[in-house]
Amino acid sequence: MKTLRKNNEFKRMSDTNMKEISAITKLLNDGWKYCPKQEYKNSFKTEKVKVDKTEKVDKVDKKSKGNKKS
Repeated sequence: MKTLRKNNEFKRMSDTNMKEISAITKLLNDGWKYCPKQEYKNSFKTEKVKVDKTEKVDKVDKKSKGNKKS
């Protein structure tokens, strides 16, 4: 399995037979480059958003929410 990259686009391609290897060679000639598997995996990771602990959330009682009397 080969990982190819062009700008921010990735392609994972198998390299088990000559047809697939020639397709990879064509992509390399078109400007694609090999890239490490770890770089491919890191492209999917997102930064975790830190929650501000000082912000308080008001809890609403589920029973009293729908049964308001006027």
